[in-house]
Amino acid sequence: KLARLDRYIRGWASYFRLAKTHRLFADLDGWIRSRLRMCLMKQWFKPRTRVRKMIELGLPVDEARGYSQHKRW
Repeated sequence: KLARLDRYIRGWASYFRLAKTHRLFADLDGWIRSRLRMCLMKQWFKPRTRVRKMIELGLPVDEARGYSQHKRW
């Protein structure tokens, strides 16, 4: 799914590249990253799994443990 989303977003960005919308793309990128992060957090329901997966992704242990179960967005 992420590969399809990536291909779609890249194509969309290339189509609108000629326009002066750099700030719009920065805002959109931040929103998409937040939304994808929220979807991952929903999948990692148990706190122990969430901490383990975030450490695997490269987050420091202290920060990984700092996320509560209700902080998804």
